Amino acid sequence: MQPIPVLFENTDLIIVNKPIGIAMHDATNEADVRENIAKNGEPEKIDGIVTRLKKQLAVTELHLCHRLDTGTSGCLCLAKNAAVAGEIGELFSSRRVSKYYLALSSQKPKKKARHDNGRYEKSSRRPADFAKNLRKPGYHSVFQ
Repeated sequence: MQPIPVLFENTDLIIVNKPIGIAMHDATNEADVRENIAKNGEPEKIDGIVTRLKKQLAVTELHLCHRLDTGTSGCLCLAKNAAVAGEIGELFSSRRVSKYYLALSSQKPKKKARHDNGRYEKSSRRPADFAKNLRKPGYHSVFQ
């Protein structure tokens, strides 16, 4: 397993470069459950980023300050104690700290360059679709 790159660390915080494919929390590999149970009677446990970092940095306490999807890479902030995690979590939820996403593609977007205001969320009508929620802040841009 490759070590997770640490970008910044002090007495309260650790900022890491989370690679694509690592979940936030521990999980069981559901795709391999039958095969693993047949082999050793137990499904395979997959360490999330918190568990991996605890092992890598030899620390006993780490708290997520925000989340990134499993398929998203980027800077991830973790606190070394619950009090700091609460303070930073409040900064994110009150929008005093912002997250920015940049998507890179080798192909030209199908639509012309645009700017959208509002956050996209799963549609209540069709779970596979996304709908714009203008009541929640968000800003999306596509550049060619």
